[in-house]
Amino acid sequence: MPLGRFLQPPEQHYHQQHRQTTTINENDDINESSSLLQSASSSLHQDEYYETSSTSDMDAESTISYATFHTVKEPEQHLIERGLLFDHNNDEDDAIVLPLEEHTKSLENKHINKIMLVFCLCISVGSLGLDTGIVLLLLNTISTEFQCSNLGVWIHLAYLFGCLFSQPLCRNLVNTIGRKTLLVIAQCLFLIGSLSCSATQDMMQIVLSRMVAGLGGGMLLPLSSIVISDFTLYDQQSSTFVMIYYERYHLFIRTAPALGLVLGPYAAGIINEWIGWRYCFYINLIPCLVTLCLYMFWLPNYNHHQNHHITKNKKKKTTLNGNNISNNTTHNNEDYPTITRGGGGGDYLGTLLLVTATVSLVTGIALGGNLLDWNHPVIILLFSIGGFIGVFYFFYENKYASNPMIPHPISLQDISTILIQFTTWSSFIMMIYLIPQFFMGVKQQKTSLAGLWSIPYVASFMITTLITGWYHYFTLYSCVTRGKTSHWVINKWILIIIALFHMGITLITSKWWNQDTLPIILILTEIGYGYITGTLISTILVYYDYFSFIHMNNYNHNEITVLQQQQDQDIPSIISTMYIIRTLGELFGIASASAILQTNLKTILDQEISEPNMIEHIRTLISNIHTLSPILQSIIQKALLLSIQQSFLYYGTTCAIIGFIATLFIQTK
Repeated sequence: MPLGRFLQPPEQHYHQQHRQTTTINENDDINESSSLLQSASSSLHQDEYYETSSTSDMDAESTISYATFHTVKEPEQHLIERGLLFDHNNDEDDAIVLPLEEHTKSLENKHINKIMLVFCLCISVGSLGLDTGIVLLLLNTISTEFQCSNLGVWIHLAYLFGCLFSQPLCRNLVNTIGRKTLLVIAQCLFLIGSLSCSATQDMMQIVLSRMVAGLGGGMLLPLSSIVISDFTLYDQQSSTFVMIYYERYHLFIRTAPALGLVLGPYAAGIINEWIGWRYCFYINLIPCLVTLCLYMFWLPNYNHHQNHHITKNKKKKTTLNGNNISNNTTHNNEDYPTITRGGGGGDYLGTLLLVTATVSLVTGIALGGNLLDWNHPVIILLFSIGGFIGVFYFFYENKYASNPMIPHPISLQDISTILIQFTTWSSFIMMIYLIPQFFMGVKQQKTSLAGLWSIPYVASFMITTLITGWYHYFTLYSCVTRGKTSHWVINKWILIIIALFHMGITLITSKWWNQDTLPIILILTEIGYGYITGTLISTILVYYDYFSFIHMNNYNHNEITVLQQQQDQDIPSIISTMYIIRTLGELFGIASASAILQTNLKTILDQEISEPNMIEHIRTLISNIHTLSPILQSIIQKALLLSIQQSFLYYGTTCAIIGFIATLFIQTK
């Protein structure tokens, strides 16, 4: 059932008069739009109520009791784009019919407030950021206990592999088994995987536990955004308004993981020093259990039909029976094109190809120069398999996929936004990975202090994401309410300048981060890096959402029902694609940074130390270097510092250059 229909508790009864959709002239459009804008400004809240009634089932010749939910729309929903008016506030559109047998308990006790739902979703995705911050800080500590510090990056790679596998499946399953069911499954998987990490006894066990957590975490991120889109998408006839109010709530979903990243490292450092790293994984227990209970007992299950076969001149009306939504709106008997969405089946072959190609390439990067030489046959084979399957995947998605990642023809615009997202997320995760390596390895500080040093970067990223998101929301909202939607643009030159600063701050970090660098310089570079990555990610996500929604807005009056049904299926794909790109960027970012660090560390130690056993001891027990002689400690610190600098110089600068080139092809309208 559409979530926005009964998200708030019943407060007051409103009675709506039946109105039929009519076609009006352009002059009447403008007058009616003005009156609706005036009435919208006086309305402050969306109020909803329900009443029970008895409806006759003509097919089964039986009577079924229904609970009918009526809504009074938010003032924003009355706003109309200039030049178009769709009267979609009739009783048939505002009434959702739900059989009482779907809920054995009273529905009065099953209302969940919209703000409460958004808050719960923020807790769910915030716990993912908290978990990531904990793990990235403690990579060396955990892997040293298992005597394989050089493979510590696999603790987080396993989590990201789980995310990559579950995110494409999420977009396939979300309309099959329902939002609530998938939310509960995802939350349980993440909780089980996270808690099991505390009981692991070797590296293989913690890698498997992290993969289970990734399966849940990978679904929680897109599911949260999809649920947000549900109560802004349904019955919105204008793609512009769907987008701007989706952005209003989605802004919190984007900010919550960053808040978790702010709190996670410092909390993990303190807990690790007091009672041990295993207890860090219990931090998420209570918030995850609370949100899980809310999802299970208060959130109704609902989904959208995936098989949208629209034919000409067919009468429909909007109803909900059981757990399925069917969009049925009466419209004029004029010709309009038929749109059929490929049956709505899941693209499981595409998912398999994407995961196989990515796992092969990332595994080759993570093992190359570390356990195996770059010219080893296994590394060459992994790169060959990954490259071949990757090329075949792009060909398959563009030509044959029934439910591709991007539901519209891929353009240069899409490639540019994807590259900017990919490279910026790679730089983001690279920085979070290297900060603990620098302060714990080079500076020889405790885990709590290293976690404290992570705060300036992640906090600046979070604050910038929040401010930038609100700025874009208010500017777009202002343009729409004044009937000047086309005036909203993202300044291309600002993006180009920020991309240039991205290159500059990466080069500065690679040169200025030394053992004797002043703390204020370290803090300023972290804040600058966080500001740039936060601005790029937040801006390009708003830009990506805007054009993904608006590209479906080029329909005439008679195609609006087709548009609504197309959106029901396309939006989960668009949202999941956004998170798949993020996961791919993080996978290649942390794998590449680790590969450069481990390769250079191994090379430098081979040059400085003649004992192979000592080199292997250092690389597998990196957190215990304080127990070695001062001479060896100095050699290791210099080797780590040079390796970190080269990670920034080679991979960080490459990402910044690619992102800069991509901004040159961004179209602002």
